[in-house]
Amino acid sequence: SGQAAQRLNASSGPWLYPPPTILLSALTRFGSFGESFLLWTGISILLSIVFLARAGIPWPVIFATIISPAAVWNMSLGQLGLISGALFVGALAWTINRPVKAGISAGLLVLKPQAGLLLPIVFLARLRLVAILVAAATIAALAAVTTARFGNAIWTAYLHRGVPLMHAYFGAAFPHGNQLW
Repeated sequence: SGQAAQRLNASSGPWLYPPPTILLSALTRFGSFGESFLLWTGISILLSIVFLARAGIPWPVIFATIISPAAVWNMSLGQLGLISGALFVGALAWTINRPVKAGISAGLLVLKPQAGLLLPIVFLARLRLVAILVAAATIAALAAVTTARFGNAIWTAYLHRGVPLMHAYFGAAFPHGNQLW
């Protein structure tokens, strides 16, 4: 509902990521903050392993990815880097022989869109129009579910407050704010 958008903006300021990302916040409903964090981390690791394994990535590489300093640091911050990286690798691996899977992977990257910016170029270069259509359908489905759950106001809040803040954040001189971690 519109109240969800208002609560989101009132409690945390404008949301920097597209509204479908908020669907992931449903995981925070279970238990304490620490329990929710562990649940999110476990699901991120599990889904990343599944995507990478199904993409044909060798097990030693998957293991090295999961325990890499970058992945561990990213997970300690509760970020989407591990899962978005796995989705990106999956989309690339499936581009040639599995365009539907590639499109679904690419579409799910709407949760962290900067991670998937190159995929449309890859799909066009490979003439994988099915992957482009499936990615668009996946994004549309996530947008529809988000709108059904939170109402149109979540999009208005994102477009009018979140996008300008994101532009200001990414356009500011480095380092600033949270870039100093």
